[in-house]
Amino acid sequence: MDSGRAPDAHTHDPQVPDPNTPDRNTPDRNTKVPRFEMPPLACDAHCHVFGPAAKFPYAADRAYTPLDAPKERLAALHKILGID
Repeated sequence: MDSGRAPDAHTHDPQVPDPNTPDRNTPDRNTKVPRFEMPPLACDAHCHVFGPAAKFPYAADRAYTPLDAPKERLAALHKILGID
């Protein structure tokens, strides 16, 4: 019987995109420059860097597979946001 609930992360095949959350792991590729200027020496206190998976393979028993989000994309995001 189908409960209508999304599958738990532990039961979902990490190799198959979850159709119930298509944008959950999708980085925002349309980040805009903020309306305010970041203060000098502002930092990003929380970030995620993943991959590239071809160079840094993920664990076989992982709960999900993130999209590649390498350090170059983080640097580009910081530039858009005005973080030194």
